[in-house]
Amino acid sequence: MKRFWSRGTTGDASPQSPASTSSASPSTPSTPLFSPSVTSGPARPIRLVYCDERGKFQMDPEAVSVLQLVKEPIGVVSVCGRARQGKSYILNQVAFNLKFN
Repeated sequence: MKRFWSRGTTGDASPQSPASTSSASPSTPSTPLFSPSVTSGPARPIRLVYCDERGKFQMDPEAVSVLQLVKEPIGVVSVCGRARQGKSYILNQVAFNLKFN
């Protein structure tokens, strides 16, 4: 699968969680989550929807513009719930099954 973005700044190659990219507030996108110039490599998640400071859901315009560049089929997975209830576990199970099936 092609990667159309990379996490963090230009020199930062370490993966980051979507919520950890903003130091001021985890709910507002202050720095780009990806760079559209990167076109190969493993797939990476992007944050399409975030919760703003008023508690309203907003779409990240940069994520929308990157997704509009994708010409191949994509999958969207959304999981929500309380802390420590298995959200990451179920997403890891889905990713594992997609990778090895």
